[in-house]
Amino acid sequence: MTLAYKPLSEHDIERLRCLPAGEHEFYVSELLQTKSKGGMDKNGNPKKIYDMLAVTLKILLPTGGERQVKDWVLIVPDEDAMGFKLRHFAATCGLLDKYEAGTLDAHDFAAKFGIVKLAVQDFIDQKTGELKKVNAVVDYIKSKVKLEPTSQGKPFDDDIPFL
Repeated sequence: MTLAYKPLSEHDIERLRCLPAGEHEFYVSELLQTKSKGGMDKNGNPKKIYDMLAVTLKILLPTGGERQVKDWVLIVPDEDAMGFKLRHFAATCGLLDKYEAGTLDAHDFAAKFGIVKLAVQDFIDQKTGELKKVNAVVDYIKSKVKLEPTSQGKPFDDDIPFL
């Protein structure tokens, strides 16, 4: 018996892999406080190693489903251009007061939700050399209204792993 499916082209698969660029509601499903890898910059100089948050976001889809997106929020000195991301992440999660007081902790982000601005970027798979499209977090957006979870009582449960 023939399987009931719609054949997908590689273009269809590529289109389905990424969410469209723009603003999306999310909740924090996992978060790990870790260190950046460092490495070398374009000029061959060693990059600084920073504390960072490795964040797994679940993007809430209008259809009721979810899509996972990873982000890395560096904890950098205030003069660094990437310093905006932690502040905006805290603001969209309702933690701006803790951020400004200097008392923000990684665990404060547990099961928080907000709005994220996503882009679609090219990515070269290091194993296959293939060019793929992936979502990347551009910024976190402070909502003008208080967000409530929109996913049938999800996403919050007591079993969300936070390290």
